[in-house]
Amino acid sequence: MHLESNPSEFFLTISIFIQENALYKAIVMNKFDLIADQAAMPIRINSLPELCYSERLNSTSKIFDGIIENGWFDRAAYYCNDQILTYAGLISGTKQIAGALQSIGVGPEDRVIMRMGDTPEFVMTLLAIIGLGAIAVPTFIQLKADELSYRIKDSGSRFIVVDAVLLNEVEKVQQGETVLEQVIVANNYRGDEYISLEDLAENAPAFENWANVKCDDICLLLYTSGTSGRPKGAVQCHRDLMSVGDTLGRYMLDVCDEDIFAGPVPLPFAIGTVFFVFCSLRFGAAVVLCPEKSAQAFVNVFKNLKPTIFISVPTFYHRLLDLYRRGTKIQLQSVRTLLCAGEPLNPELELSWKKETGLPMSQLIGTTEMFNAFVGFRPGIDEILSETLGKPCAGYEITVRDPETFEEVATGEHGLMCVRGPSTTVYWSPREVQSEAVRDGWTIVQDLIWKDDDGFVHFVSRYDEMIITAGINVAPIDVERILASHEAVAECACIGAPDNSGERSEIVKAFVILAEGYTASDALSLEMQKYFKDNGPPSMYPREIEFVPALPRSLAGKILRSVLKKEEIEKRVGSPKVI
Repeated sequence: MHLESNPSEFFLTISIFIQENALYKAIVMNKFDLIADQAAMPIRINSLPELCYSERLNSTSKIFDGIIENGWFDRAAYYCNDQILTYAGLISGTKQIAGALQSIGVGPEDRVIMRMGDTPEFVMTLLAIIGLGAIAVPTFIQLKADELSYRIKDSGSRFIVVDAVLLNEVEKVQQGETVLEQVIVANNYRGDEYISLEDLAENAPAFENWANVKCDDICLLLYTSGTSGRPKGAVQCHRDLMSVGDTLGRYMLDVCDEDIFAGPVPLPFAIGTVFFVFCSLRFGAAVVLCPEKSAQAFVNVFKNLKPTIFISVPTFYHRLLDLYRRGTKIQLQSVRTLLCAGEPLNPELELSWKKETGLPMSQLIGTTEMFNAFVGFRPGIDEILSETLGKPCAGYEITVRDPETFEEVATGEHGLMCVRGPSTTVYWSPREVQSEAVRDGWTIVQDLIWKDDDGFVHFVSRYDEMIITAGINVAPIDVERILASHEAVAECACIGAPDNSGERSEIVKAFVILAEGYTASDALSLEMQKYFKDNGPPSMYPREIEFVPALPRSLAGKILRSVLKKEEIEKRVGSPKVI
């Protein structure tokens, strides 16, 4: 094709090539230049004075400037495996790693895959990549070769930094077709096949002048867990990273340099990166990085390091509560804020935790795409009301929209949660989901909610998980809340299963993990059904209960109801009728 013959067609073809060819090197750095359809452009609002950043902004440089200005050099930044990394060590270590990466060609626009455990080296490598003007792509260490290969190819990453103990899956990737050019191995690599990050850092000069980038330049690419299909790549810019501290940290949590963060959330997850890097470092706080994720490990963290802010997913709180009930002493006196994020909190767990420990849990709701929490409570300021998600976080707006018309619904009515604020949803891939995720400037969160007269947000269900039985819309969490209050239930999840009798489109089916001391039986199943009818709407009772040893979960610990439903549909082909 010749440019002279049809310029518009030429540029369209080039645009399609750029978006679909996994080998491309980013032509644009501005986050919003990834959006082809202006109708899918999110609206950013900067309603707080701290959010008015300068056009030139490098988030690594900005964080380090704050450390220098406040003189936090000797303060602990990270505790990990009996080691302490000070803020001075954080700055010097990051500069050494940046110099090492620059010496092998990492620079602006390069994507760099990270496959590293929860250690200070992860944080320094992340900040080094961002400081160089490159794009960090953290990945979960549980990923297998094919999942890792997908992210490498999709991001077009030429470089990967990997811990020596995690090399195995990378070597499998190397055996196939890959765009990787350099494998840099961290944390005590003794081989000679790949590049040692420590050796590079020892021989290369420390990097001193951070890249002169713009506030909307892409610096972080996070992949969703893929719980609803193909993993999506969401990009963040320097402004997004800084807004974490200036909304959540400053106004919601009131973080100060005396705080110590802790929790089992891995660093590659948005929650981990938000709290344990960009929220803590902005205010001189310390973070406990604990590679071991058992509940007992964090019982020791509470005892020895006395964190003040603890964050986890509901499943982990359930494990801690189980230890507490068995007589384990959990020293929570130092904790001023217990945060629960990742998925809505089951009210039964919330009430049981507060009753038995005396401490309330505060929910926070956010998304990987928005890279921040946008609904929650201000611990110590707001009264934490049970069975509510809270109110819009500082700097964010929440509206409830009809799923069909997208008109705003009246107070008390159910609709889709829609959000806008200082951070925005923009996809690296697949590009076509952008128009599904953003409408009229609002990011559409696939949660059904309602708002009461006081502005509190109430969770109903994931939009695609609602159960329709006998013409009634049933939210799984409503069934789970009642069922979980039965003494024999440790955990449960509910789905809409096909009704082979043909009487209903779906029936409510519950999958139950039994509490210790209980044995699965038909009699116990009938007892639970009767219990539900006595304590909840009979029309919503689970017509089937299956006792299971475990529930499918995402890498973030979220229950995968979609997996349960898929398996149930497959199992019911030719199965006997439900009575």
